[in-house]
Amino acid sequence: MQLHIPELRCGFCAVSITRGIEAVRGRARVDLARRTITVSDNLDAELARRMIRGLGYTVLDPIGDVGLTPATSDAPP
Repeated sequence: MQLHIPELRCGFCAVSITRGIEAVRGRARVDLARRTITVSDNLDAELARRMIRGLGYTVLDPIGDVGLTPATSDAPP
C-alpha cells in the first residue's frame, strides 16, 4: 500500500513515520522526493493511516499518476 504524505519533507519525518509503522509490526519504505511511503501488506491499511495521522501528518491515497485524493478515513464525518 502506498500513501502520499504532503508534509514528508525531511529525514526526521521519514524516521518518525518509519519507526511508527515498525512499532505496529509493519515495514515502510520512504520516498522523500515523491513524499510517499510504501507500507507492507501485512499491516492493516486503516491502522497505518491512523498511526501516521496520530504523528501529525496528513495521509492521502495516490490514484495512479493523475492526482491524489484524501484517504477515505481522513474525510470529515
